[in-house]
Amino acid sequence: METPAPTQTILQVSQTTIYPTETSTISQCPPKKNETPWIRINHIGTQYEDDRFTISGTTNLEVGEEIAVDAVPNPSIVGPMAQTGYYYTPPTVKVITGSCGNNIWSIEIDTAAYHKKYGKYPVLAVASDNYDVYDSTMFILNAGSSLRNQNLSGSHL
Repeated sequence: METPAPTQTILQVSQTTIYPTETSTISQCPPKKNETPWIRINHIGTQYEDDRFTISGTTNLEVGEEIAVDAVPNPSIVGPMAQTGYYYTPPTVKVITGSCGNNIWSIEIDTAAYHKKYGKYPVLAVASDNYDVYDSTMFILNAGSSLRNQNLSGSHL
């Protein structure tokens, strides 16, 4: 039996040099209408003792306006303020520039302030000069650390 001659396939590739072109895309925000003021809190999720996390959100309030963010546990239940009799005032944050009228705000939270009182905690964000403009949500504080719980999920076992 005769062995067929090997077949050679030549693949010819043409080289094309592509130079990036600069095109500017200008996106314009829609015209601002007389909107009712609003505040939104982004999803918070489950947090763990002795962690720090950020509560953030969006708003159509003007840059520089203040939002009171009450995410501190009720001082009369868990904090040393229960013995001192001080009136509690939630911290405020300033609204900063976002995009297209959707400005942003955020606050850092240290769960050490919760004194290992685990459970669900309410979060309330209220415009400092208009109590009718607000949003609320909840987050869960669990025992343990977020690092330990990530390891238990199987990602580092």
